[in-house]
Amino acid sequence: MSENWSLEPIEVGGSGSDLNYASYRLSGFSVTAGPSVRMVIDVGQWDNSLFVNNPGQSGVPGSAYYSDLASSW
Repeated sequence: MSENWSLEPIEVGGSGSDLNYASYRLSGFSVTAGPSVRMVIDVGQWDNSLFVNNPGQSGVPGSAYYSDLASSW
């Protein structure tokens, strides 16, 4: 099993006051915090709701599912 928990950097946008929430350092704009789950919920049509967690379905480095959702993020 791999002991590497890190992935390649993922570009993110946003600030603390919009839907793509992220907080960042003003010096260099590196992200310091952001969401680990994103949901769009349609309460009138539950089956239209969307959900994605970052970066994948598995929390085990080396698993094929460890970063399988990173591109959707």
